[in-house]
Amino acid sequence: METSNFKNRIGMKFGKLKVVEYLGDNKWRCECECGNEKIVSSGKLPLHPVKRLPVKSCGCLLHSRLTTNYNFFEKIDTEEKAYIVGFLAADGCITSDDAKSSYQIKIVVQRRDRDILEKIKKAFDTKATIKDYSSTSKLPQGGECNYHASSLLISGKELVKDLIKIGVTPKKSLTLSINYNMIPEELKRHFWRGLLEGDGSFGVYGKKQILSLCITTSIFMAESTKEELLKIFPKMKISYYHAIGCSENTVRFIITTQSDLITFLNFVYEDSTIFLDRKFEDYLKIKENN
Repeated sequence: METSNFKNRIGMKFGKLKVVEYLGDNKWRCECECGNEKIVSSGKLPLHPVKRLPVKSCGCLLHSRLTTNYNFFEKIDTEEKAYIVGFLAADGCITSDDAKSSYQIKIVVQRRDRDILEKIKKAFDTKATIKDYSSTSKLPQGGECNYHASSLLISGKELVKDLIKIGVTPKKSLTLSINYNMIPEELKRHFWRGLLEGDGSFGVYGKKQILSLCITTSIFMAESTKEELLKIFPKMKISYYHAIGCSENTVRFIITTQSDLITFLNFVYEDSTIFLDRKFEDYLKIKENN
């Protein structure tokens, strides 16, 4: 039972939060501009903020301030969007929890690759903070390894829901399967560049200086990517094999001939504007030597 001092807050806005329902016991259900929901007590939604500062968001302001880009992935129509989808498909962590109204995108890279987080942040036009941290992990063979990393965390319900429609889902490592129909033909090369840089490697190795390329992905992703590439390069030699020590659904995707590798690298990197600086420099060296 509410007291005579009860003040209805439904419809009021507090920062990014809009009050939509009273739940009783001085609790209000609020919708955040990012798409999340938050239960807030009356005391944290003061009618006189001079006396007490109100809650301003569901918590997303701690990580991001996406202005008008909540629909960033609604339509993949730019090089940046296609690349970022590829990078997230390979190396992004997606959280979609309807019960907790929590929707987040997290990217973690080695500190030396921090430049790609800066580029992704710029593409989103967000004030999200890139965090640098260090950690220590134990090696299977004994001893420890110091790890220096950088991370970017972005919140947004529509962002996550649109990524899921494309095929970038939570816990995707074993089931990743992109809907290639949602990526225009002319932008697929940028998607593949993101996929390669997120969870792949290429370079010249060994005494014979053999060029090789490998992408670790799900078997479903390997099959569909091979099919798509063969539409463009019908004679390209493409294969994949199960990764030792990994799940049976995890494979190594490879292009087997030197000439096809050069063709593929030129295809995904030529005239590109968003890439991981370190990988792009490797590509330029390979191009120069070949």
